[in-house]
Amino acid sequence: MKLYPDAPRRQIRENPNKTLEGIKTHLILLLCALIAYW
Repeated sequence: MKLYPDAPRRQIRENPNKTLEGIKTHLILLLCALIAYW
């Protein structure tokens, strides 16, 4: 498996909506984790 460091940046430039969705899901997961920790 080869890793290309500029691939994620290219994806972000091509699909901004996808990254926004990812951030949203990440925030939801963080909220769930905080609630569970509480």
